[in-house]
Order: sequence, then structure tokens, then C-alpha cells
Amino acid sequence: MKNNQRKRPRYPVKIDGMVITPEASIPILATEISVDGIRIQSSKPISSGTNISISLQFEEEIWLYGTVIWALDSGSESQRIYQIGIETYAIGIPEIKAISFPEKAELFEEILSRLQKMGQQEKNSSLQEGL
Repeated sequence: MKNNQRKRPRYPVKIDGMVITPEASIPILATEISVDGIRIQSSKPISSGTNISISLQFEEEIWLYGTVIWALDSGSESQRIYQIGIETYAIGIPEIKAISFPEKAELFEEILSRLQKMGQQEKNSSLQEGL
């Protein structure tokens, strides 16, 4: 049986963003998020141990700061796609930056609530477009 080392639940998302490393800025797609980490897809590899900043775009910009824990090449020869797991140590939105766990948990719950509302609005607008 596979050992799942996650401390907290992750939630599926699809949010475009940008990773800033010491060497480059790389467009990414966030695919899972939790209070302690995020999983992203990138066309460029990022080495384990790299400290990064992530900017995610939705209602307002979300910043995550963390360290790459693992990276897997899941693409083909013609199109490289890297799955990257990042442990986050801080989360921020324009008016708040959270570093300690209680602050991060509270801010994450607010962000998750906004994501869920946004997802529900997208479902409703898709249903209305189909009518």
C-alpha cells in the first residue's frame, strides 16, 4: 500500500499562474492546493530544493512562497509536462500575508471559499449558456 505523506487534504483546482525562481519566470497551471502545499504543471523543470514564489490569478492575485519537494516528467517527447510538488511556507493576498500555521489555515479557508464560489458561478453561467 502506498504511503501518503500529506498532512492536510488537497483540493483540485485549475488556476493559471506564474512561478518565479532565481533563474526564470515560468507559466504554470495549479492543479491541487492545500494549506501546506500546491501541485503545479509546467513546461519547464524546476529542481527539488528550489525556493520559489508562485502568483495565481483569479479574483485577486494569490502569492504562495515555498520549496520544490519533487518533480516528475509526465509528458511525451514532443511535449514536456512536469508535475511539481511544492511545500508552501507562506500565503498572501494583497491585503494579508500569512506565515504561521493558524494564519495560513485561516487565509487558506478564505481562499478556498472564494474558489468554490467562483467554481459555482462558472457552472451556473455554463448552464445558462446551454439554455
